Amino acid sequence: VYKHCLNRFKRFALNVMDIDPAGTDEEIALKGIEAMEDFYRRIHMPTNLRELGVAATEEDLNDIDQYLSEFCRLFDVNKDELMDSPFTVVTPDSKNPYKRLYVPN
Repeated sequence: VYKHCLNRFKRFALNVMDIDPAGTDEEIALKGIEAMEDFYRRIHMPTNLRELGVAATEEDLNDIDQYLSEFCRLFDVNKDELMDSPFTVVTPDSKNPYKRLYVPN
């Protein structure tokens, strides 16, 4: 994500995480991300969904296989490399995640 808004991540690194401005924009942005993750770990806050115990099962991966194949074909991505990457399943907290948008809470 940071590559798509590199300036925002660089500003965050410099202005919030007080990262040394030496280096390329990408190096500064990555140091800012690393500093934020270090901070989260110091306060015992998870930095990703896996640390919360939420991870994709083999069944989940099988369910998305046809979509993944199509994605890889369209975007010229190596499916084996992608499948070797960790995946996380994100699910809504309720059967109707948009309910709060339409009815008073």
